[in-house]
Order: sequence, then C-alpha cells, then structure tokens
Amino acid sequence: VAPPTGDAVPTTPQVNRRRNSIGAPVVVSQIVIAATESSLLARDVLTGGLLWNVSLEQQPRGGPVVDGLNVLLPGDGQIAVYNVVDGVFVRRRPMGEHAAVHWHIPEEAGRPVTPRVSLQGRVYFATERGAIVCLGAEQP
Repeated sequence: VAPPTGDAVPTTPQVNRRRNSIGAPVVVSQIVIAATESSLLARDVLTGGLLWNVSLEQQPRGGPVVDGLNVLLPGDGQIAVYNVVDGVFVRRRPMGEHAAVHWHIPEEAGRPVTPRVSLQGRVYFATERGAIVCLGAEQP
C-alpha cells in the first residue's frame, strides 16, 4: 500500500529472469539497488519503475553497498564506485586503498547473504550460517 494515498502499489518486476542476482539488493531513499551478473540497476520503491541500469565490465563478487551518494560494488580485488542518483560510473579502486581498516570475515562465519547495513562507520550483515557480523569498529 502506498503512503499517503493507501492505493495499491504495483508489484515490482523481477530484475531479469535470465540472470542471477548477485548478493542482496539494498534500499536507500526510496530506491532499490540490485546487481546481476552483468548489470547494476535501480528501481523506484513505490512504483517499481526503472530509474537507471548500467552494464558492468565484469561480474561483481558481492552485492551493492551504499555509502552516502556512492554505490560500491566489489569485484576481483577492486571496488567499482557508481553514483547512487544516476548510476554513472565514478571510479574503480583497489580494495583497501585509503582504508584505515582492512576487514576480515572469518571463514567459519559463512558468506554474507543479507543486505549490508551501514550505520555510524560500521557495516552489519547476516551470513548463510546464521552469524551476525559487525565490521569497521573496535566494539560493536
């Protein structure tokens, strides 16, 4: 149901039935952002309408993470950065570049399967083995 009218909201179409989703989509400011094997796209939460869709040079290694106005998409040893508003490619940087913290997820925790949530310099997510992980802070 759409606020504030109470009208039914149309069902959001699938990203692409022939392609696999990579990671979980993220929602920020009424925008759903998702990655497939070959594209990064954004849809309006209320209408399901496509806002932007960009082709990727390589398959991502994880789902998107939003940090401010940037969409970060992990790849092979690098992070591709896109603009959250229009999907324009900003830059590509090696993982760990200019980072004060290099995050390590213990293998026994499992692979991240939920959307990553960023809050006050920390990133939270759940794994396939049921662990809740907090990265980027000395104390969660």
